[in-house]
Amino acid sequence: MANTWTALTKTQYGIYLEWIAYPERTTYNLPFLKRLEKGMDLERLKTALEAMVRVHPILTCVIRADEKGESFLWVFADITIKVI
Repeated sequence: MANTWTALTKTQYGIYLEWIAYPERTTYNLPFLKRLEKGMDLERLKTALEAMVRVHPILTCVIRADEKGESFLWVFADITIKVI
């Protein structure tokens, strides 16, 4: 399957515009770091993350702008999850 693009919904576009206006805010982006416990089953974690991405494909998307400045949702077809 190839990467594809789709138009943003009105809600997605509104959130995107808010992020452009206030990129320092973490209203919609909540970065965090989780240190894993020793002995954690990393293969099981990877399987769970892959399942989550299959159920919530929006996690494989980014917003991009074309040469005209029009924004759209870029959907990555093949996501490889690496647990390091």
